[in-house]
Amino acid sequence: MRVVMFGNDSAAKYWRLADPARYLKKLGVDVRMPEGGITREALEWADIVVTQMCIDMDGIALIREYQVEHGLKYVVEQDDMIEVDKSNPHRVEHDISNAPEIIKISMGFADMVTTTTNYLAEKLKKYNDNVVVLPNYMDMDRWDVVKHRNTSDTIRIGWLGSVTHIKDLELIINPLRRICAEYPKVQILTVGDMRTRELLKGLPVENMLGVPFEVYPSRLNGLRLDIALAPLQDNEFNKCKSNIKWQEYTISEVPGIYSPTVYFHRGFEPSLGLIARTEDQWYRCMKNLIESPDMRKGIVDNAYRMLKRKYNLSKEAHKWKEAYETLIVPKLIF
Repeated sequence: MRVVMFGNDSAAKYWRLADPARYLKKLGVDVRMPEGGITREALEWADIVVTQMCIDMDGIALIREYQVEHGLKYVVEQDDMIEVDKSNPHRVEHDISNAPEIIKISMGFADMVTTTTNYLAEKLKKYNDNVVVLPNYMDMDRWDVVKHRNTSDTIRIGWLGSVTHIKDLELIINPLRRICAEYPKVQILTVGDMRTRELLKGLPVENMLGVPFEVYPSRLNGLRLDIALAPLQDNEFNKCKSNIKWQEYTISEVPGIYSPTVYFHRGFEPSLGLIARTEDQWYRCMKNLIESPDMRKGIVDNAYRMLKRKYNLSKEAHKWKEAYETLIVPKLIF
């Protein structure tokens, strides 16, 4: 089986294509990820082509040509909602590129759509009947980096997020102000969009730009966090998200506090992290973790065991192989 993949320029390329591809090769699948755009040479070689959030209309037309005339199988990888609320900063990029309409076209004639969660899969089924859920799993090898610990007397609280989650950060501004007023030794760290500086103005915060995903595991571990935060507003865009933040914080051995938007729908247990709905709950969860190193250690230990047992990509990559095989291996009829 020969598979050619075309990813976008984001961290999702690694979670959804590049990292699974490394393990697919170990399972005997011939996988290529060419640089640049979609070409005839790549399509002529492949049995299956996979595109991720592709907005290259010429490339999509070329795929359609090879699908119709040569039997090439086409898979669309989609890990986000297509319709983005106007309040989301990501909407600007969508409107400029006309991405939603282009992605709908590609899903409409794809042989398969792969995605991250059952919730998102239900949203995507109106564009394609064959939607397969391949959850996000942790590539333990990629995240096998030096774990840095906080040896100072400060408490380091971190938030990491892209432009699509700036509005989510607003949920915890007031709780953070209460915490910083009560605990002078708290240090806040953010990584991602620099608009966090205005939101957190007046607080003891260090803002850092995001980094390429290749070095992101080292950046996260280098923050020496004691507590990590993952607030999410209760909206459809966020409900379609997976538990990536929990996986990232857990592999870095940092206890997290999460909104229930995603985590109450993913079999989440209190021993794996704290859940906060209201501003007061965010404040109390941070307070509890600040005052209880034993609680922090207990959450990390439980979560790490769960991560290795249920979210290890090396043990789950066969799901990609099995999904792709359904497109090219005839079903036996008994």
